[in-house]
Amino acid sequence: MIDVLTIGESMVLLDPLEDGPLTGVSGYRQRVAGAESNFAIAVARLGLLAAWISRLGADPFGRLVRRCLEAEGVEVHAAEDPSAPTGIYFKERLAPDSVAVHYYRTGSAASLLRPEDVPEDLVGQARLLHFTGISLAVAGRLPEATLHAVELARKHGLQISFDPNLRPRLWSGDEARRALTPVIRDLDLLLAGEAEIQLLLGETDRARLLADLRRRGIRVVVIKRGAAGALVASDDRLVEIPPARVDQVVDSVGAGDAFNAGFVAGHLRGLDLEECGRLGGVVGAAALAGTGDYETIPRWPEARHLAAGEGPHEVDRT
Repeated sequence: MIDVLTIGESMVLLDPLEDGPLTGVSGYRQRVAGAESNFAIAVARLGLLAAWISRLGADPFGRLVRRCLEAEGVEVHAAEDPSAPTGIYFKERLAPDSVAVHYYRTGSAASLLRPEDVPEDLVGQARLLHFTGISLAVAGRLPEATLHAVELARKHGLQISFDPNLRPRLWSGDEARRALTPVIRDLDLLLAGEAEIQLLLGETDRARLLADLRRRGIRVVVIKRGAAGALVASDDRLVEIPPARVDQVVDSVGAGDAFNAGFVAGHLRGLDLEECGRLGGVVGAAALAGTGDYETIPRWPEARHLAAGEGPHEVDRT
């Protein structure tokens, strides 16, 4: 049985050796990154079985991505495409909280993933499908394949979690609203940044926002608030999760994916809302400590220990 299945593009990340504009950096460190594979790796580090569906170029970068994920314990279900490359991207780190990304992914192998490339028997083996808005923003057939995976997940009774994960470099706010608003329905878990869910639904009042999401059939809503922590809401509870301790912020990219993995791992292990939120917080905070997207994420024993030290409190729903 696969605990978590996810679908999306992973790329080779060229990470600058020093901070500052890319016009002045002296070299790059080669890494692997992508929202869905970051999530899968973090889930695997937290002791669950994760599988990832994608497509890779038949090139050295594709082999690097495969080797990296498999070394982290992630099942890789990705055919090699001899006619399309593996995507790459560069980070530009002006400050820990000011990181720009420059994508070179148009026409990539992953963007050509088709619905028929999603194995129904694999979906049927999983407990939960996690997908993000990034997979719906990439030009090509990946959005179609992703939505097909969601349909199969519903058919086979999987739990479904979704992170809008808005990327302005991939599409405009209006494009994101048109594509993602219909997707935000009938989910077991919605894991969204506060600003992005407000933008997508056009609502900033918390009570009205949560009421709208409940009408959409969202079982558990998680609103990530960065340095302010998180809010976790179900039908009968609203819990405020205080921010986890952060000793040093080196790079903020990947922290949201890590939070998602911590929360989902706790959810699948049967932890309550507070414990899931604390676990998400400490795993997300750990991702801030390195320049890569996942390399500093802890293993399950350490993450559980760190989460035990955080304390949530109930807040007034009104």
